[in-house]
Amino acid sequence: MFSDPSQCIEQFDLQSGSRVADLGAGTGANYEQADEVTPDDATTYLAETAASGTVADDYNIESAMALIGSGSSISVVQIGVRGGGTGTTARTFVTRIKAASGGTVEESASIDWSFNGFRTNNEGPTAHNYALTLYDLPGASTADWTAAELDSAQIGVRHDALSVNEVRLSTIWLLVDYVPGATKFVVLDPADSTVGTATTVTVQAQRADNTVDTNYQSDITIAVSGSATGGGLVDIVNGVGTRSVNDTVAETVTLSLTDSQGTGLDVTSTQQVNFTNPVPTTTAISPSAKQVGSAGFSMTVTGTNFVTNSVGRFNGSDRVTTFTSSTQLSLQVLTSDLTATGTFPVTVFNAAPGGGTSNSQLFSVTDGPPPGAAKFVILDPTDSNAGTAVTVTVQAQRSDNTVDTDFQADVTLAASGSATGEGLVDIVNGQGTRQVNDTAAETVTLSLSDTEGTGLDVSSTQQVAFAEVQSGVVEGGNVPPPTSAFKLAGRAYPGAQLTVIIQELGPNQTPVKQDIVADSGGSFEIEFGEVLRGGLTTYGLVIADKDGRIAQTKLFNLGILKAGTESKTIFAAPTVGFAGPAAATKGDFVGFIGYATPDSSLELEVDGMALAKKEAVGADGRYKVLMNTAELAFGPHRVRARQIDAQGVASDFSAQKTFIVSQLPVPRADLNADGIISISDWSIFLSRWRTKDPDLRATLDLNGDGKVDISDFSVFVRTIRR
Repeated sequence: MFSDPSQCIEQFDLQSGSRVADLGAGTGANYEQADEVTPDDATTYLAETAASGTVADDYNIESAMALIGSGSSISVVQIGVRGGGTGTTARTFVTRIKAASGGTVEESASIDWSFNGFRTNNEGPTAHNYALTLYDLPGASTADWTAAELDSAQIGVRHDALSVNEVRLSTIWLLVDYVPGATKFVVLDPADSTVGTATTVTVQAQRADNTVDTNYQSDITIAVSGSATGGGLVDIVNGVGTRSVNDTVAETVTLSLTDSQGTGLDVTSTQQVNFTNPVPTTTAISPSAKQVGSAGFSMTVTGTNFVTNSVGRFNGSDRVTTFTSSTQLSLQVLTSDLTATGTFPVTVFNAAPGGGTSNSQLFSVTDGPPPGAAKFVILDPTDSNAGTAVTVTVQAQRSDNTVDTDFQADVTLAASGSATGEGLVDIVNGQGTRQVNDTAAETVTLSLSDTEGTGLDVSSTQQVAFAEVQSGVVEGGNVPPPTSAFKLAGRAYPGAQLTVIIQELGPNQTPVKQDIVADSGGSFEIEFGEVLRGGLTTYGLVIADKDGRIAQTKLFNLGILKAGTESKTIFAAPTVGFAGPAAATKGDFVGFIGYATPDSSLELEVDGMALAKKEAVGADGRYKVLMNTAELAFGPHRVRARQIDAQGVASDFSAQKTFIVSQLPVPRADLNADGIISISDWSIFLSRWRTKDPDLRATLDLNGDGKVDISDFSVFVRTIRR
């Protein structure tokens, strides 16, 4: 018995029409006489009765390629015979084999047929085992047999001639011990994997009985579908080869084979491997904290198992996410996320198939000033007389226009015309100054350049007017009063009320010109001069819309003017107010109203971020914008506006107004604005209910119907009960 279960034995018979020589005079002298699976002995056989010499007969055998396959490994070949004699006189013959016709011959020892009758190899009193066994090719060769060499081999017998006793050959065959070769390539069922993690795909060269042909060495090509990678030539060694297949997308990948090396083996085997999204993990976020009121920013998240469609979440809400690698991504934190102090979770979500939500990293919104400087700003300098220096102040400001007192890097100031004093401004604790002077009466433009590479915005400019010094002297040695005038002209809103004031020290303001009304297009023109003072004086232009809302006050420093009229052109900032209470329950709308110049466009900015849509201003200058608060965090928010004309000229921003996004169902019932409705609000409600001040009592119009009555009382009672 053979220990290898795949090892086989095959009997090769003679091939039709294969006889190549005459054995001698005998019955039926042709190959059919010896080609019998079940021999009939004396009926058909080959006989030799020559009187002298030796004769041989060689035969081709059946196709080895057809019987055992081209890839089979051959261990042993043996020649088997059935023969006999007609008497007891000693007669012999030998079996023989050669690798091809005319090739090297190898023969067995002599076989004694000195008996009357027929016997097979090992029958009878005289055992005739397989007398010719070969492990290698004939002759002195050490090479193994192959199926191709068996295809050309010949087997036969050679007789010693002697007329006394006839020798007969009933049948002859070749016995082959072999291990079958591979007939097919098979892709084994691979393990499913997650996106970004490779799976090993194994290909085997198998026999027909599905066992591996460990002698097989030829390669095969594997193909992968979809966006998977890893297809290519599989290096088959001892019947087995592998490749690593990976994918960046969650999908089912089909694996198939092509016989690129011309092996002739079956390549119909296919398999599928499923790539699913992994559950992400996070290890860090940067930055991990910001101060309340900061502007939105891009946060870097590091971890593992990130995929191309991973979504970063801030406090449970999806944010715009940019994939960098499987270990890093960034998400856009909104300005509205930073309006209230607290600790907020940051997570990463991978969608199905597979997927899930990561562990969280905590982000802190803290009290304190906003983060570092974003821009250099030249403060509006005072005008001066020619020859008298002006101190120009430059500040490193944050995005909310406050000074960053930790900022120490410098910036360069430039001055136009014949002015002197430009150069590097030494910024210490966020602020620095330079002295600018001019010998000529002219208006000098001040600008900045980032020569130190700080990266801050340097677009700020200012102008300073150097006036001509009057040389005339009158009785008493005094400089005569100016005979010039000053004109303010520009655009505000239809029916706007304009007042020119002198800004005294402290809170005092002295009106100079008042009761000026802008025309139906919002244009105005104001001229004054009789009150101009010597030296430098701060004047202001106060603009109020028809509903009494005050725009940003515009201030000017005026000195001694030359004779004639000088002017400044104004493009007023719009006014901003609320169409109702300055508070809303999260998810409700808050309304912004005010006035702007007709036919301009209005740009609203909430918490430092401009709204996507600009609003067109109508002919009456009035505007109203509704904003849903669903995307805003609980707490206070800031709004301001500016207007842009048809030529793209933009006004200054208005003063900021504050509104609150509340968790309360009726925010206006929070009369003391502490974020809760409690007994304190009840006390305020009762006090205002009894007041005779109509404006104060109007704050109790909780249902917004324009009057204060028992309905508002009911609203408050229901609210406080919650």
